[in-house]
Amino acid sequence: MQDGSSFAVKDALRRMYPGRFTTVLPAAVELHVTWNLCRECIEQMVLMPDTFTERAELPPAEHLRGDLLLADRDYLRAVAAHGGHFLVRAQKGINPIIEMVNGGARASRVVGHKLKDVQRYLSKEQPNGLMMRWQQGLST
Repeated sequence: MQDGSSFAVKDALRRMYPGRFTTVLPAAVELHVTWNLCRECIEQMVLMPDTFTERAELPPAEHLRGDLLLADRDYLRAVAAHGGHFLVRAQKGINPIIEMVNGGARASRVVGHKLKDVQRYLSKEQPNGLMMRWQQGLST
């Protein structure tokens, strides 16, 4: 699992650690941590200026064959091309096609349909394990 968290630091450090929000927090750092869930240990930890994203700290996609990456949306196509898997948060505007259901919804009602078209059939009481696909750049 890989993520970055931002922290404000003393304004005097703004040249070395510029923040993204220069009016409110002129100086900030981002702590990038890669955590190995199987070994339950930190594999990498880097402190960077807040203007740097965690993308540069992600493991190379070709090292993720058979692994599961938990990170912010990023280089997903490269990870998939090298046989890796991922979980991501997505914006509300995406409308993927449901390919498989594991719990919650009745598969016959939702598989093969766009998410927004069949949301009424999804369970509100239990998790809906859905495998979905969408094309990059499409949100209809």
